[in-house]
Amino acid sequence: MITELFNEWLVSLNSDMKREKRHILLFLDNCTVHNNAPPLSNVKLQFFPPNSTSKLQPLDQGIIHNFKTFYRREVVKSVLDNLENQQNVTTISILTALIMIDKALRAVTLLTIHSCFKKSGLPSRNLVDVDYTLTEFNAEPSLWEALPEQDLTFDD
Repeated sequence: MITELFNEWLVSLNSDMKREKRHILLFLDNCTVHNNAPPLSNVKLQFFPPNSTSKLQPLDQGIIHNFKTFYRREVVKSVLDNLENQQNVTTISILTALIMIDKALRAVTLLTIHSCFKKSGLPSRNLVDVDYTLTEFNAEPSLWEALPEQDLTFDD
């Protein structure tokens, strides 16, 4: 991410909020890209305190880990399919990777997202109490065991 691209996105977001007659609060970490924001009328920026990002951001509370688990599952499925069809298993095309990313993103449930927001201290009015164990994190390690001998673990 570069400052110019981030600022362009902020201006676009602000225009959208202005058109919809909405005002929003956007939480940001202290990444240097965020330091030179343009003036905004409908978007207020609030920065997390230094060194607190990993504790306060919902994505860091489990959403990213959950997405990566689902993505790994798609990769393992692809490798297994290639092995069964006796195809080259060492490469994944950009198109296939994008399809896998889409599937992995769609697999992250609203329950996970709500749980991570609540865990980070950003409750929602529509948030229901849920269990924080997020069993989705343990998605499909058994597929990994089906692969032929390798020097990597499922977590790797």
